Amino acid sequence: EQVGRTTDLQSIVVRPITTRQVDGLRVPREDYPRFTGATLDAVGARVAGMATVSLSVGGGEFVAAPDAAAGAPPGVALLVARAGIAPDSAEAASLLAGRPLTDAESRDTVRVAVVSARLAREILGATPGAAVGREVLIGSEAFTIVGVHPDAGDGELMGALVPFAAAEGRYVRENASPASLVVTAATLEDVTLAQSRLEAWLAEGNASWRSDVRVLVNQGRLEQITQGVRLFKLFMGAVTGIALLVGGVGIMNVMLASVIERTREIGVRKAMGATNRAILTQFLAESVAITGAGSGIGAVVGISGAFAVTAIMRARTEAEIHAAVSVSTVLVIITVAAVLGLTFGIYPALRAARLSPIDAIRHES
Repeated sequence: EQVGRTTDLQSIVVRPITTRQVDGLRVPREDYPRFTGATLDAVGARVAGMATVSLSVGGGEFVAAPDAAAGAPPGVALLVARAGIAPDSAEAASLLAGRPLTDAESRDTVRVAVVSARLAREILGATPGAAVGREVLIGSEAFTIVGVHPDAGDGELMGALVPFAAAEGRYVRENASPASLVVTAATLEDVTLAQSRLEAWLAEGNASWRSDVRVLVNQGRLEQITQGVRLFKLFMGAVTGIALLVGGVGIMNVMLASVIERTREIGVRKAMGATNRAILTQFLAESVAITGAGSGIGAVVGISGAFAVTAIMRARTEAEIHAAVSVSTVLVIITVAAVLGLTFGIYPALRAARLSPIDAIRHES
């Protein structure tokens, strides 16, 4: 979540090429692709479940207070128009006041905006909380402020985020700043697959799509952080594997000791007609029961410890790290416990099943 929130590593940007080279000179072209709401739906179907899709375009625009008596001179804001991406909890939490644009608003012509704290302060003379619900003139039209976000960087620029449909044709000048298509993958691992699906969509019916658009991905840094995450997973997997191996050996030793202690019992049961399969099943069931009970206790202790440790880490550092539990985690615990019990319980169970009844009864007589 931190990577997705603070970097663009999970973003794939498709930007139209608006110029062509003629005799060594760059000249404007009019036949570049123009992305619309239909584009969002088409690309969204290709990357459903693994990425979100949005349209984005930016440029400068005059902003002013609706009431000239407010005394604040008009200014220029960095206007960003966006459509087709639902806000997440991190975006909502980062706002100083109000709420982000909804997905429905971003596709509509409704006049709402999320502005920067500097715009609220210098144009409206209001604090972030007081600015929510007020109107601001963007160009010649009034927009209702629904949220206020922190100033970007050193706060030198005022900013306003508005719905794409409300800005298209008015403040977004296509010949100057065409809309870009932005595909944001859900995880780092999904970026490559999302890019390949996106390029396959671009290639449908247009073999020369590479001369019409640029597909921008921060490939170098993406590979670095993906490799780092992969190494971390392998390292944690190795540590977990060693822990499971030690636990499995312990289970096998417990079961071998149980076989030795109950040798006479095994002999009596076999003398009374118990088959090798019955003895084998009994000891395998006991082994799985032991690992199941151990994994249950371990899950409670481990999950509690994870929440406690991450709370300490947040208190001692500024790292926003949190513990999480999912259904898949519980399923993995159950599966690993069963496999571990069966794997390390086979040898003791086979040893018990192969005991001769006479030798087994004589063992403790």
